[in-house]
Amino acid sequence: MEILEGEKLLKRVELLTRIIFVVLVLLGLLIGNFRIALSIFFGGVLIVANFELLKRQLTKALSRKGQVPSKVGLFIKYYARFLVLAVIVLILIKKNLVHPIWLLVGLSSVMLGIMGVAVSEFVKIFLKGEG
Repeated sequence: MEILEGEKLLKRVELLTRIIFVVLVLLGLLIGNFRIALSIFFGGVLIVANFELLKRQLTKALSRKGQVPSKVGLFIKYYARFLVLAVIVLILIKKNLVHPIWLLVGLSSVMLGIMGVAVSEFVKIFLKGEG
């Protein structure tokens, strides 16, 4: 099966996200504070898991040939996942297990991966004359 261009981009986002995640955790350790690294780690694990669940949910919903996915079902699952993520984050912060700012840094790893791939595609298309 040939990978579609969108799937290639998604694979690049996933790879770059994981690289950024590891680099951020290592930087947290280099700063010399285990709690900082742990906070980044928890944030990264939570957001990568959330991203994977979203990908699986959308793939399953859109792969049904001839069937239109239920918008209500998709939204309910989306907001349920978001609510679970929010509760976990609140528990981690309330129990003082993580530092909120560094947790946010870890939670940003997927966004940084998406932005990195977007900038890379921009450079490839517009600055090299492909577009």
